[in-house]
Amino acid sequence: MAFIDHHLVKDSGSVVSHVEKLKPKSCSMSAEELLHFGAIYVNKKRVRNNILLAEGDYLRIHHQPKRYPINWNYEDLIAFQNDDFLCAIKPYGIPCTASLDNYTENLSYQLEQRLNTKLFAIHRLDLNTTGLIIMAKNNKTAGLLGKLMEKRKIHKTYRALSRKKTEPGLFTHYMKKTDSMPKELSITKNDAFSLECKLEITDRKNVLEEKSFLSDSQLYPATELSSEHLYEYKINLLTGRTHQIRAQLNALGACIFGDTTYTDKSENKRPSLFALQSCCIWFKFRGEDFFFSI
Repeated sequence: MAFIDHHLVKDSGSVVSHVEKLKPKSCSMSAEELLHFGAIYVNKKRVRNNILLAEGDYLRIHHQPKRYPINWNYEDLIAFQNDDFLCAIKPYGIPCTASLDNYTENLSYQLEQRLNTKLFAIHRLDLNTTGLIIMAKNNKTAGLLGKLMEKRKIHKTYRALSRKKTEPGLFTHYMKKTDSMPKELSITKNDAFSLECKLEITDRKNVLEEKSFLSDSQLYPATELSSEHLYEYKINLLTGRTHQIRAQLNALGACIFGDTTYTDKSENKRPSLFALQSCCIWFKFRGEDFFFSI
């Protein structure tokens, strides 16, 4: 059974009344809950209030919205804030912002509820990537910080774990222009592979999985970690392409520990947490230098 229902309204009535009529038995949520989660769209716009529908309205219902864990202490996840922006620490397994069928279970919304202010994500981290993220508190600041990001004046360092060894250095690849995943890379630039991906591996050290950043209970769910030896890499991200670090490390033969997309599947036989973290962000804003690290 499809989890998404497309319906052309034939008679007037409230969103809730229509959804209750259309809701399949397999859907465990009430119409009111689906509204709260932002899983209902009217005329291609998300609605979260029980509005009245008219004949001819287009109703789309996501009957089984994907769920994310939100049982974190969000006050402890705010590393810094002022009147313009905040720097938060994103935990594992929660989106930065709203997804198509779930408006509430994400870092931005949960912080908004606690701070009673609208937040604007300046950049994003993948679902299972943890670490520092900047969010503006108003449109003006969002625009200014967004321009800094475009000009590559917001600098970011990541750390990643891998079973494989590669050498530090500056690396450039070219990503294929496509929306599909996984991202494809080439070491030469051409018409198909034209998006520059540049990063620098600045440091490499040996760590035990059980002593690594995966053991941080503030950011990761309780998981039994092993005494396996891994390589931890420090990475300065010099461009900001989708899945760039994951794709480049895999191309260098050092796929990220726990990454089942950019890897030889044999490298991740044992289930593990995804080992990539945004650990430093620094930039200058309105004449003041800011540096954040975990």
